[in-house]
Amino acid sequence: MPGILADFTSCLLFRRRGAGVQYLLLRRADGRPYSGIWQYVTGTLEEGEHTLTAVLREVREETGLEPEKLYRFPDTARFYLPEDDNIHIATVFIAEVPYREQVIISDEHSQYRWVNKQTGMKMLCWPFDRFVVKLSDKIIRDCSQDNPYIIKDIAGFKNI
Repeated sequence: MPGILADFTSCLLFRRRGAGVQYLLLRRADGRPYSGIWQYVTGTLEEGEHTLTAVLREVREETGLEPEKLYRFPDTARFYLPEDDNIHIATVFIAEVPYREQVIISDEHSQYRWVNKQTGMKMLCWPFDRFVVKLSDKIIRDCSQDNPYIIKDIAGFKNI
């Protein structure tokens, strides 16, 4: 019987450009699981690691970027991996990054693209990933400055 593990995290990065929003998608490198698909930042938690520390580490490792704001996403990704016969749960975050920051991708990915919501929805393979882009766009655009999804203090988790 498969186990259930909350051991993954993911983060959809965005930047503002004028009145518009662009999302960062990463293409999985050849020789990697799911090579060729487009995705946002994903990764596993290290033993004993806090989820916020993990997501900020994964963002740095996969893109070289430092989020200015981090938003909680109101759902989690759930998926089965036949390699370990477990159901995995991934916390999902949305992060705003500075517009002019340079993306430096890791060897996990071969390309990156900043895209609008419509293009991102077409590029993403998994239905849940498309749902994340669609709902994130609404959260970013429709919520006020007192957005209940914003995690107020991420500074303490950046350097742990």
